[in-house]
Amino acid sequence: MSDLIIKTEKTLNNCVIIKLIGGIDAFVVSKLKDTITELVDKGDFRLILDLNDVTQINSTALGVIIGRLRRVRAGGGDIKLVNLNEKIKNIFDIMGASKVFSLFDNIDKAIKSFK
Repeated sequence: MSDLIIKTEKTLNNCVIIKLIGGIDAFVVSKLKDTITELVDKGDFRLILDLNDVTQINSTALGVIIGRLRRVRAGGGDIKLVNLNEKIKNIFDIMGASKVFSLFDNIDKAIKSFK
C-alpha cells in the first residue's frame, strides 16, 4: 500500500494546484478522488495536478482521475497536468491518457492555458 500526500493551493487566478507526493494506486486513489470532488463541490473547476513527486501510478488510479476529469469538464472547467517525469509520462502515453489531458512543463504555463 502506497502513501499519498496531497497538498492544495489556490492561486490568484482562481486555479487550484493539487500537489501529489508519493505513489497513486487503487489503495490511495480514493483520497485524490475525494479531494477533487470536494473542490468541485465548492465551485473550483480550474484544477492543476502537479505530478513532479509522483513515484508511480497504475491504471485504476488513472481511470479514477479520468472520471474526475469528466465531472470537472461538465462544470465548465478542466484538469491540467504538470511536471510529469519520464516514467509517469510513459505510463500516461501507454494508457492513452496523454491524449485526454493537457500536459505542461510547469505550473505557470498551465495557469495561463486557462485564460
